[in-house]
Amino acid sequence: MRRILYAVILGVIFSPHMLYASTTSDVKKGNLLYNNKKYDEAVKVYDAALEKKSDNGMLRFNKACALYKKENYNGAIESYNKALASGQARIIPQADYNIGIRSTG
Repeated sequence: MRRILYAVILGVIFSPHMLYASTTSDVKKGNLLYNNKKYDEAVKVYDAALEKKSDNGMLRFNKACALYKKENYNGAIESYNKALASGQARIIPQADYNIGIRSTG
């Protein structure tokens, strides 16, 4: 019984870190694809990472940039808005700027 309890405690302690490490790896992979102009693949990687961490504003911002490059402007604006809704202060000015520039042409 103690072993089971110990295993559960360890799982709770380490699982957030594992999730963060996995998401970080996905972000790096998505960014590499984006930088190599493989926007479709980058969006897929960002989407997979968002399934693990849906509240990550930077992932949503990165996805929006890739969608914009694919000329999916409505999808980009939607993703920028979700990035804004995350409340992450460091991406708010960039997302606001990109929505303004990209929605006007």
